[in-house]
Amino acid sequence: MQFVKVRQLPALPATVSYTEEKLMDDLDCGYICLEVYPECASYIYNVTDYACHFARSPLDLVDVYHATNNAHLYAGCDLGRGFSIQTLNDTQACLSKVFTEQTYDNASNICRDMGGYLVSMKTSVKQQLLRNLMTDAGTEIIWLGLNDKDVEGEYVWEEDGTVFGPEEVVAALFDVENILANCVLMKGPELGDVECEKELNFICEMMINI
Repeated sequence: MQFVKVRQLPALPATVSYTEEKLMDDLDCGYICLEVYPECASYIYNVTDYACHFARSPLDLVDVYHATNNAHLYAGCDLGRGFSIQTLNDTQACLSKVFTEQTYDNASNICRDMGGYLVSMKTSVKQQLLRNLMTDAGTEIIWLGLNDKDVEGEYVWEEDGTVFGPEEVVAALFDVENILANCVLMKGPELGDVECEKELNFICEMMINI
């Protein structure tokens, strides 16, 4: 597991502390997370009271913390499961290789089994980063972790449950009139709304940015 510092966050008074000598540092907290929590993928270290908190996702820690600027949040990229840190300009992402064709649901399940989710693409830099990986793999199309299966026309990211706004949909998607087309692909610079039973290549992602 490779941990990446996300940012400083406010934190609650500690509920868990692993040292009375106050010798723990950020690295110690990461070791403890990996040692005692099998699903460790994110941790936060409070430098004021030396408390260490951990979770499966950095999102699970954000809502817990407030009222101090002395907490450091880290998110892990699981190299042992086939992820690696990919960088373009100031953008970092924890991504898998490009996997061969699966339906949307099968691809999503494979990513979850790896401890991640179908890849998100919310910025132009992230899009270029994905396109670079796709070019290297010789593919033009991948699934994105974005669908409107629950509410027609309301596209939700698997990453964090946020909604891809209607103005963004109109600007980015083609074939949005087909009510059977609920899953989103990326083809070059365009996004496409297609039936989820299609089999497409895909990339998995672990969250290291919030």
